[in-house]
Amino acid sequence: MNIRPASVLAVFVAITTSYEEAALAQHGGALEFDGTDDRVTVPYDDSFPTEVFSICAWIKVAPSGHRSAIIARGEDDDSWDLAWQLYLEPDGSLRLMVEDSAMQNFCYPYVCFSQNLQNNCNLSGNLLVADETWHHVAATRSASGDLVMYVDGQAVADCVQTGVPSSDNFQDLTIGCTHGYIGPPPGGEEPPVWFFPGRIDEPAMWNLAMTPSQIDNVYVVGVDPRSSGLVGYWAFDEASGQVVGDASPQSNNGYLGADPGTDDADPIWIVDDGGTVGPLVFNAFRGFHVSGDLGDVLASDDSYLCHEPGIVLNPTEAPVTLDFFGTLPNDSPASLDVTIESSANTVGLELTISFWNFNTQSWDVVGTDTQSLNTDTVRTFAGTPADHVQAGTGLVVTRYEVRQAGIVFIFPWLDCVDHVFWTIG
Repeated sequence: MNIRPASVLAVFVAITTSYEEAALAQHGGALEFDGTDDRVTVPYDDSFPTEVFSICAWIKVAPSGHRSAIIARGEDDDSWDLAWQLYLEPDGSLRLMVEDSAMQNFCYPYVCFSQNLQNNCNLSGNLLVADETWHHVAATRSASGDLVMYVDGQAVADCVQTGVPSSDNFQDLTIGCTHGYIGPPPGGEEPPVWFFPGRIDEPAMWNLAMTPSQIDNVYVVGVDPRSSGLVGYWAFDEASGQVVGDASPQSNNGYLGADPGTDDADPIWIVDDGGTVGPLVFNAFRGFHVSGDLGDVLASDDSYLCHEPGIVLNPTEAPVTLDFFGTLPNDSPASLDVTIESSANTVGLELTISFWNFNTQSWDVVGTDTQSLNTDTVRTFAGTPADHVQAGTGLVVTRYEVRQAGIVFIFPWLDCVDHVFWTIG
């Protein structure tokens, strides 16, 4: 049978002309925060990571002119110690703050509230993420104090010998704000501050420091609820109600707002943030990357997802990459095939087709070919169900990569995907 992706995997795909990789998609619903008092509260649990952690989330926000917390273990009511918090500066650039048991604050990769790079940090990418586009942000800290920050699956800053987060912290975890006050908190309770004015989706945390490839995997494929060390994963797909469910083994469920009941601090559920893609033509420069359920291309043989990569003189440069997501009705089929129909307006384009391997957490190349000139060509490639279908969910991910093998004589050259579907036996 031909499989269409389930509606829960509908995504928002942002189109950009960036020369960097831009996998601009997030899955399902989301929460919208008003930047005034909205937040999600997750009651304290001793499974919350402190010194060693990985944290991530999808965000979509414009520059707000004030600091905005994404996910935080804010200041404790009694010790006044902060553990860690991932947040944005007023200009929309990503930061991480920790506080040690001596109440000394450390911000990375820049000195707190300044533009001075920390001496123990190296900047390798763009930290600005407040551009009203979905971005995946993440940070990891190891037992040795090595800290790495990521945007859209790529490391943008790394630091060594970072400050040690205080373990004297029993504050609730918050998403969309943090807790803090200069000096003794009023009434003995640290107030919520740094409210986030935008959308957040799929925040997650682990009690280990993930590797760069693991962070990239989360960015491309999403959070695996069975992944090692996962202690919090809130998909934000409930669409209604007060409960925010945790899909990790720890069941650290949270709730909207300041308390479990309805209140003014409740963020708004966003259902199906976005829509379909196609028919569509967009600029896709070297290294461009679109990831998600690409709507009409998966559902119809009459809609095209076309990309114009521009002139590419060096075939060793990064290809244009499309990742197609789907959900099968059977998570253990006897056979699995993917069929892709595509064409181009120039010769010499090389195609590579891969399946995501959920066991090895890597891509398996299942076929290569040369693109057809001005003729829709249907190609079918076989996958391995035991490796390429996620147990329990039926998720399948197929990657389509195209690059120019030599000098391009047509500008701009165009490659179009007409139809993608999976067949199981």
